[in-house]
Amino acid sequence: MLQSLLAEIFGAVPAPQAGSVARVAPDKRALVIFEDNLAPVRKWQTDLLKVDQDALREMDTVVLCIAADGEPSMVNGQPQALPVADLRRELQADGGKFELFLVERDGTVILRSDVPLTVADLKKALSATSGEKKGFERSAIDATREEET
Repeated sequence: MLQSLLAEIFGAVPAPQAGSVARVAPDKRALVIFEDNLAPVRKWQTDLLKVDQDALREMDTVVLCIAADGEPSMVNGQPQALPVADLRRELQADGGKFELFLVERDGTVILRSDVPLTVADLKKALSATSGEKKGFERSAIDATREEET
């Protein structure tokens, strides 16, 4: 798993795309939580998200919880059938352990974690991603201005 994360970070392979997430939560970001086999960690993550539910809504984010212990999958706390095998494959999730993915509207994976995260952590990841995009746009504008002079 460490190798795949390093490859994603350094660009050796493209980051996973989650088309199934985009189909389940069209036009929204998604927080996909594989709650596999770790009841205390599952509860801890749920509690961390409940602390700042309003901020999670402001981020326009749907929460997909996928349990491996026979419990139904949930979308924003409501039971719903999900394409679990497709999600696991597309996100390259390891079976049998807790994993969390923050997925952008276009299916790009922004953040991957094997430990619970706070809503503030998720916001930081989104800010870093939008900061990179803004930085790129500024660089392109600056380069155009330099060519004109």
